[in-house]
Amino acid sequence: MYPLLRGLALQLHSALTGSYIPGTHSIAFVNCLNEQIARDIARAIMDKRLAACVNILPKSSALSIHPFEIPEIISLPIEQGNPLYLKWIEENVPRD
Repeated sequence: MYPLLRGLALQLHSALTGSYIPGTHSIAFVNCLNEQIARDIARAIMDKRLAACVNILPKSSALSIHPFEIPEIISLPIEQGNPLYLKWIEENVPRD
């Protein structure tokens, strides 16, 4: 099926059934030099309502073949999850 038609069909199905459209939301991972930088980034994200929740995982460690000047910032689509949690995200994070 054409991607545009598939997207419209999924949105229509979601509107009629109240089900979650896979990939509507995403989860992002951002490594920071320290916890204060992580808190500053988290606060800015929350203030702009770009996320419904931010988890800060202090004292993690990583082995890498590149210097930290290239921070890890990745985003992965949420395909499945707790329906109540996904609904909560939908209600708290605007699409625009």
